[in-house]
Amino acid sequence: MKKTFIYSVIVLFSLTKINAQRNMNEQIKPSQEELQRFLSNIPKGEEKDFGFTDREQFKKASLGNPILMKSFNEKGEIITENRYRIPVIVRDKKVLFITTRLTEGNLEIVDMGGSILAREIGKYEASGIKVYNIMRLYNANIDFVQINDTENEKEAKYYPLSSAVQKLTDEKSSKEYYSAEDLRNIYKNTPKNNN
Repeated sequence: MKKTFIYSVIVLFSLTKINAQRNMNEQIKPSQEELQRFLSNIPKGEEKDFGFTDREQFKKASLGNPILMKSFNEKGEIITENRYRIPVIVRDKKVLFITTRLTEGNLEIVDMGGSILAREIGKYEASGIKVYNIMRLYNANIDFVQINDTENEKEAKYYPLSSAVQKLTDEKSSKEYYSAEDLRNIYKNTPKNNN
């Protein structure tokens, strides 16, 4: 009886977490109609710059799961941004990102692009690595992806994306993955990027 109760509580908690995630995804994702309207703003002839081969692919585009953006504040603390990168997918491949944010409960599309980043994250996920967050070090202009589902900063693991690999290899400090403390040290030891 006690085992059944504990199992029921675990299942109920899991379903609540799944439903909360589903509700959040619905709240921060544009509709298919909004996606099509947004894609139609891509200038004719520039489709390849946004990861598409032609305008016909717009009709086949759908949205993937939102990826939360994180960064550091001035004190070197990890903060969760109010922004999400949502992959635009064509034929099971990520082709670019739409960046959204919630402002006073309203969804706002703030940017579109990142076709190279979308393809790179798509390759990670195709190899079986789930991406939970994108960690952006704005002062260094580099990105990492969190590859384990934890809120515990000490347990989080971040893989460097190509922007980070190139910069850190040049500085002779490249590793397979980084802890939050490693990223904090990079953040603190990198002068602000004026770009």
